[in-house]
Amino acid sequence: GRRSLALARALDTAPLDLAGFVAGQAERDALMTRWDAFMERYPVVVLPSSGEPAFPQDLDLAGIEGSRRCSVANRFQLVVALLGLPALAVPVWSAGAPPMGVQLVGRRFREDVLFDAGATIEARHSVRTPIDPVRATPDVRV
Repeated sequence: GRRSLALARALDTAPLDLAGFVAGQAERDALMTRWDAFMERYPVVVLPSSGEPAFPQDLDLAGIEGSRRCSVANRFQLVVALLGLPALAVPVWSAGAPPMGVQLVGRRFREDVLFDAGATIEARHSVRTPIDPVRATPDVRV
C-alpha cells in the first residue's frame, strides 16, 4: 500500500546513517509482519510486472529521467525484493500489443505455491516461444 511505496521512495532519497539504517530495518520488519498476516488469507498476490508496457530500448540508460521512469514503473519489483518475498513473472500476452506479464508474489519459503499458480495461468493462455536472441555486434544494437 502507501507505506510500501513511501518506503521505496525513501530508499531513493534518504541519507543512510546508522539511525536511518535502524529505522529502515524497523519499518521493513513491520511491513514483513503485515504482509505475513495478509498472506495467511491470500497466499498469492497478483501484481503487474511493470506499470508500463515494454520500455523503449535503453531507456534506463537515457539519463536520470529515463532511469526514474523505469524505477517508478517497476516499483512493485523493488518492494517485493526489499521484503524478501518470492515472486514469479508469468507472461500474459495480448494480441497486437507489446508483451505484458504478471508478477505472482507468495509467502516466504512457499515458492511451490507460486509455481502451481504460474502453471495454472500458463495452462489458460497460449505459451509463447521466445524469439531467438541476437548477439550484439558493432552494427547491431541489442
